[in-house]
Amino acid sequence: MGSPIQPEHTHYDRGSVDHVIAIHSVKRERVWPEEFVPRLRLLGEIFVNVLERKHDRLRLEEQLRFETLIAEISGVLSTCPPIS
Repeated sequence: MGSPIQPEHTHYDRGSVDHVIAIHSVKRERVWPEEFVPRLRLLGEIFVNVLERKHDRLRLEEQLRFETLIAEISGVLSTCPPIS
C-alpha cells in the first residue's frame, strides 16, 4: 500500500517556501506507491534547479546589461572636453 506524499525536505529561504509542486487527482483520490515518492521528490528538485538556474541567468544578464551601459557612458564621458 502507498501513501500520500508529505513534504519531508522543504527548502526555505528566510522562513518562506520558494517553490511548491502539487499533484492533484480530480476524479479520485490517488495514493502513490512508496517507490514513487523518491522519484517524485527528485523530479521536484529537478524542476526547482531549472527555475533557480533561469533566475540566476536572468539576473546575470541584467547585471551585464547594466555594466555595458556604465562602460558606454564612461567611454562617452572620457571623450568629452573638460568643462572650464
